[in-house]
Amino acid sequence: NVMGSGNTIASTASAAGSAILGNNNTVDALNALALGNSNTVSGKSGVAIGDSNTVSANYATAVGISSYAMNTGAAAFGSNSTAAGYLSSAYGSNNFANGSHSSAFGAAADAEGCSRQLRAACSKTGSRRGRSAGAQRSAIE
Repeated sequence: NVMGSGNTIASTASAAGSAILGNNNTVDALNALALGNSNTVSGKSGVAIGDSNTVSANYATAVGISSYAMNTGAAAFGSNSTAAGYLSSAYGSNNFANGSHSSAFGAAADAEGCSRQLRAACSKTGSRRGRSAGAQRSAIE
């Protein structure tokens, strides 16, 4: 299921069940979706939509421009946002969500650690108490 030119599919791993629409995308994962240009998906069931996004973990999503989803279930939306923690999310511009279950919102926000509501789950993954900094703060403590 490929439409476009310059796409690289299954060069290092199976890409069975994947769909690619656009140009210069790289997909090396099962059931992945790459929509746009110059996206890279290497996580199973990963989704990259937009331009120059990278999804390197299973069930992760990156949407926008140059955003990165780097851990299981992570989601990065916007421009240059990075979701690196387990089930973390980064929304906006130049945000970084590093802690398990952390969220960064707005512009140039950093989120580490875990929300109060998820502390029990975070203790299983080794996350510390959360903190955030940046133009707008996430709802973690």
